[in-house]
Amino acid sequence: MVADANVTIARDKALKSQITKLLTSIQNKAVSDTPLDDREKGFISSTTVPVFKYLIDPQMLGVSSSVVYQLTDYIGYDIMLQYIQELLQQARAMIATGNYPQTVLDSVLENLNQAQQQIAVFQGQVKVQQDALLVVDRQMSYMRQQLSARMLSRYQNNYHFGGSTL
Repeated sequence: MVADANVTIARDKALKSQITKLLTSIQNKAVSDTPLDDREKGFISSTTVPVFKYLIDPQMLGVSSSVVYQLTDYIGYDIMLQYIQELLQQARAMIATGNYPQTVLDSVLENLNQAQQQIAVFQGQVKVQQDALLVVDRQMSYMRQQLSARMLSRYQNNYHFGGSTL
């Protein structure tokens, strides 16, 4: 049994703050064409969110990079959910391989099922954030198409296609 205790996490050590720092660092390095360090690479590969795309596309399109702040919460949720789900899977695996009385197993499995249900509720709340990012993604896709069309038009205007005689 673990005793209840107060835990204080400094603001700069909090998950959200660390994610913001990493996103800002990655974005700055992308702008300055500086290689990412191992921590930044690990961060990008640790989340299901296409971080690099959300950071680079606004830069390429010349729009505000405020999407970083929208990403912070969503990536935090993503990392937290992955971590909790992994813990639940490990707990289920330990129970499956252990020799426990049936009453204890039933109680623990019931608690794990309740935790899974609470995670599902939390995922529903996170879906709102995901939907907002999908809107941003669609807007960036539309802007990429517009930029592509303009570039093609300018490229074609630079060349006057005429009949050539050989």
